[in-house]
Amino acid sequence: MKYVALSLAFSSALGLVACADDPACDSGWTRNGFTTCDDGCGDSTRALTASGPACTALTNDNTTVQCAKTFMNGGEQACCSTAKPEVHYAVCQ
Repeated sequence: MKYVALSLAFSSALGLVACADDPACDSGWTRNGFTTCDDGCGDSTRALTASGPACTALTNDNTTVQCAKTFMNGGEQACCSTAKPEVHYAVCQ
């Protein structure tokens, strides 16, 4: 399965809050067709406002993705990558 690193373009503005460790997708993700979010990626605002450096990362199923922007999560540099309808948590290597 091919994953595409998350881009910072969504059709509507997001002002949402969700727990970072909640596997459910918040309304920002669901509005844009995503139904399954890995732990660490349920909060669309966190993913869309990421501003850390680009990296090569691995998802939970060991798929390599390129992260354009990253965020810190529990001591890990990470990003969220998308493969509709899923949002995958990826850790920078």
